[in-house]
Amino acid sequence: MKGVHQSVNCKLALVSIMFLAAIFSVNADFNIGGAYSYLASKSSNGSYNSNIIDTSLALMAFGAVGKDVSKEIAYLRSQENEQKCWPRQSCTIKDTSFASIALSLMGLDTESEKGWLEKSQSSATLTGAWYLEIATSETGSCRLSYELNNNSVEKEVKVVKGVFPECGNSTFYNINKCLAQGIVSSMPSLELDVNCDALASIESMTILYQTGNSYYLVDEEQTSRARLMIKNGCFGKTSKSSCDYESTLYANWALKTLQSQVDNLFYLKQNYNSGNPLHSSILYIATKEPTYSKELINRQRNDGSWNQNVYQTAFAVLALKDSEASENIEIAKKYFGKRQMADYSLGNVADTAITLYAAYTDASSLPSCFNGETLLCEKQAGVCQNSYETCKNNTFEGCSDSIYKAFNSSYLPIETSEDCDNIDNDCDGNVDTGCECSPNQQRLCGLQYGICNGTIETCNPKGLWPGCDYSKISGYEEVEKSCKDNKDNDCDNFADILDEGDCPAISGICNNDGSCDTGRGESQDNCPDDCLEEELCSNGEKDDFEDGIDCGGNCPNDCEEPSAECNKDGSCEKDFEDSNNCPEDCLCGDGICDYAESSDLCPEDCEAETSPYCGDGECDEGEDKNNCPKDCESSAKSTDQDKGSSKLIWYILLLLILFVMVGFFIYKKKYKKPSKTQSFGFGFSTKQDKSKPPAFESSFASKKEPQKPFIFQKQASASSKTSIEKELEKSIEEAKKLMEKEK
Repeated sequence: MKGVHQSVNCKLALVSIMFLAAIFSVNADFNIGGAYSYLASKSSNGSYNSNIIDTSLALMAFGAVGKDVSKEIAYLRSQENEQKCWPRQSCTIKDTSFASIALSLMGLDTESEKGWLEKSQSSATLTGAWYLEIATSETGSCRLSYELNNNSVEKEVKVVKGVFPECGNSTFYNINKCLAQGIVSSMPSLELDVNCDALASIESMTILYQTGNSYYLVDEEQTSRARLMIKNGCFGKTSKSSCDYESTLYANWALKTLQSQVDNLFYLKQNYNSGNPLHSSILYIATKEPTYSKELINRQRNDGSWNQNVYQTAFAVLALKDSEASENIEIAKKYFGKRQMADYSLGNVADTAITLYAAYTDASSLPSCFNGETLLCEKQAGVCQNSYETCKNNTFEGCSDSIYKAFNSSYLPIETSEDCDNIDNDCDGNVDTGCECSPNQQRLCGLQYGICNGTIETCNPKGLWPGCDYSKISGYEEVEKSCKDNKDNDCDNFADILDEGDCPAISGICNNDGSCDTGRGESQDNCPDDCLEEELCSNGEKDDFEDGIDCGGNCPNDCEEPSAECNKDGSCEKDFEDSNNCPEDCLCGDGICDYAESSDLCPEDCEAETSPYCGDGECDEGEDKNNCPKDCESSAKSTDQDKGSSKLIWYILLLLILFVMVGFFIYKKKYKKPSKTQSFGFGFSTKQDKSKPPAFESSFASKKEPQKPFIFQKQASASSKTSIEKELEKSIEEAKKLMEKEK
């Protein structure tokens, strides 16, 4: 029995421990620094699991918080095929998409990669029909032309009042059959030049797609000549292979990021699965159509996740982060906190990296470095090339002589004339300075990278190597500061964006495009060229890094209080208020389509084109002569007239009621029969039959004879009128007098 009790006690203790662990797990916040440290520890000289997608996601996560990503960039470039795709051995659409996105976000040139993707499309195997419709009341012909195998093809088509007599005598011109057999099916993207200038009048030209009983408007122009696009493309797992939905999703995310004009949205929408968060997430990223964001919001689980899957939840957060779904994102972050493991990961590199990139890019809350993260040492010449230090206790302490010595045993803190081994031992860019040589003898200088390539050292007349004076080289910088000239100015084998020692901000996230993009992690600290306070904080515009116009964010000006022009009256005045300077009046969700809102930014307010705002010519609810004089002063007269008309209507109604009452009493007086049962005309009776409930007979029953209308008869004399009738007549006279006054 003792053993049994011990066993029970052990089980109870185990259950208690598990219960407490569950409580702490549920309430635990997501450890951001720990997650980044885990990610840094998985790097092998910039490679993560020797995997293109893992490395790309890690690059995106670190780059978003301004960390050095030169090694990740170098690894991706080393694995790139000469055709500009990844991986080098067997290019795939998915790997190329992720790598292209990551490099593009770092500001690197990805035009060649974009070109490879665009050329790798396949034709979608859609079973529906493609039609051209030309709405016209004229008769004549149109010329249709397109490019096929780099040759221009043209065809003349007869049109009789919108009907194509040579194509089934239909208003729908079947492109796949009547233009060229299978032309759309064989081309992922067909640009059709439709020239109907010969017709006097054209209402519209439309490309339609039909599947079953459904028709989809693909492209439309209201002109006599236009280029209409038929985007029938998709992506397979590899270049020009059969359609694969997931590969097409990632490719379109990449094409959107690379600012390509190519998209496969028609194929994606035709095969869309609303139950898959990845479908909704990437389609919303690509289109910003509210349908997909609403679908995501509706499908979020109570635990904050999407399908209890970290990867899918991270993509949903990434899609919704620029929407009005901040509450949904916060709930998702709690889910991430519950799923974080003892090593601070979310299970693997990919899940951890995409979560950090999607939800945790606020660098202000992070330590200066993550344990395990590496940084190149300051000295990179001679035997110190590629030396680096490792972050410990979230700090880079700097490279000491012992670190250089551990990296290369030939390192010497100070090189003397006795150390003449033809090696740059002290890593100063000069080999054996002070060592003997033959006068006028020449050799290459110690630094041969960047703009120092080809420089020559000449032995002095004393027969000693003097060392190279790199300062005489045009454009040389001992510490690189020219971080936008695409040159290695300090000759350390790292140019601009890759120069983590001298251009750390550039190496992380700054793309030097003249715009301070906080979404990329840019700020005045890590991207001073883009985030110039003296310029952007006084330009009269709301820049990406500002909370309001020239205030908040990286600007020193406080913008918590609205501008003096904000009257806080609940109505957004078009001429001087918007959501930037008057958030109290101009908010999405207030039922008013404000000046700064649109159907894309705020569909709940702007779905109807007639949404009210100050300046729309109507004095709407919440507006008056003080807060919206343009609308309300101009309508003051009409308002007074409306009030007069309103009073007149009430008086007319009063007269009608009085007439009905007079008629009723006259009728009762002249036609009343003595009876114990009094009827009220709708089937109810005052004499109750206890065996049956009161009956109701509808006056609209079709089998009943129509009731006779009331007939108002004029009374013979005033003396025969009852006191009630006299009172009614008196009321009518008073009503007439009031009406006369209104006139």
